[in-house]
Amino acid sequence: MSTGVCIGANVFVCDNLSFNGEVTFARKHTVNLLRDLSWLIAETVTQLPSRFNNQAETFEAYRRNEITDRQAHDLVIRLVDEGAINIGDIRPLLKEWRDPRHHVFASSGKTMWRLFNAATEAIKGDIWRLPVRTKKLHTVLDQEIGVENSNSVPEPILAELVVPE
Repeated sequence: MSTGVCIGANVFVCDNLSFNGEVTFARKHTVNLLRDLSWLIAETVTQLPSRFNNQAETFEAYRRNEITDRQAHDLVIRLVDEGAINIGDIRPLLKEWRDPRHHVFASSGKTMWRLFNAATEAIKGDIWRLPVRTKKLHTVLDQEIGVENSNSVPEPILAELVVPE
């Protein structure tokens, strides 16, 4: 059995030992596990600040981009087309868009940030498909505002370390 670590803003660890996060790695469980694991963790964690910085820049771009109701409605359909949301998510998403339950999303006006949060609120109960749907959500919104090669939801860092004893 290997030892695994999962790091990120939103991680998922199933009881079948399936890990999902921004950083996921496993190491064969051997005598030198603790020695090797400490440097592997340190090496991997050093990559996190740049990844989170890219995410913060994308979210700031969302906050700066005002959109109309018409644009929001068009984007909702594009989100359905891309598989980021289901048809059944349209009504809850639009409800959140029009009247956000969290005042902070309403206070910034009608922005891409507000739409992003309305969409994540609508899909948050679907934990099994949430990582894939969130990535698709970012793809559509990033394309709309011209964020190229967005790392707002980066591909996970996967590392497999097998050190002979």
